[in-house]
Amino acid sequence: MSVRKIGLLGGTFDPIHYGHIQLAETAMDECGLDQVVFLPAAQPPHKDGALISSFKHRLAMLRLACQERKGFACNAIEGILPRPSYTIDTLQALRNHYQAHCQLYFMIGADAFLDILTWKSPREVLHSVNIILSQRKGYQSEQLAQLLKKLGYRGSGNLWYDKEEKKEIYILQKCPDALSSSAIRTMIKKGESVERFLPQVVLLYIQKHTLYK
Repeated sequence: MSVRKIGLLGGTFDPIHYGHIQLAETAMDECGLDQVVFLPAAQPPHKDGALISSFKHRLAMLRLACQERKGFACNAIEGILPRPSYTIDTLQALRNHYQAHCQLYFMIGADAFLDILTWKSPREVLHSVNIILSQRKGYQSEQLAQLLKKLGYRGSGNLWYDKEEKKEIYILQKCPDALSSSAIRTMIKKGESVERFLPQVVLLYIQKHTLYK
């Protein structure tokens, strides 16, 4: 039986936009993923106390966006996990959910990865899943390279590996457009057009439920 390569893209997705979609498509193309699974966070630790849309609405928008694209799916597992949501807890639950013939790749922005040593059980995260890093346009990679070396990795182009059997780390070559969910929410609140930033089905859902007003 062939091994399926599944990318895991977590986030608040409030709302999902074309930047998220570009990142998923780039990872599928550059890393040969069979599928990208979007994981909406129920209550992200770094946004504790912040006002975010309900999990129900964010999940519904994700499902609408995924229906239009082959190889995209979403998983609501964080909705049933204890809160706040920690990456290691989600990964452990997903390893139990997916069969042994699936290889998991956790996708994250390079700037967020720089804080990995502040995460819950960071070493366990590195041992449990391959990681795909996305860099912003104009991002300087020296700081990232220094961190990877500190963690014990060696670099070879866009692939970093470790002798202690930690999983591999891939750095995407293509950078997605610099879109921000918070900026999109602000534009909607001001009554400005956001059609070019969102799938039509997501925009219609936002309008139907008067989100971000």
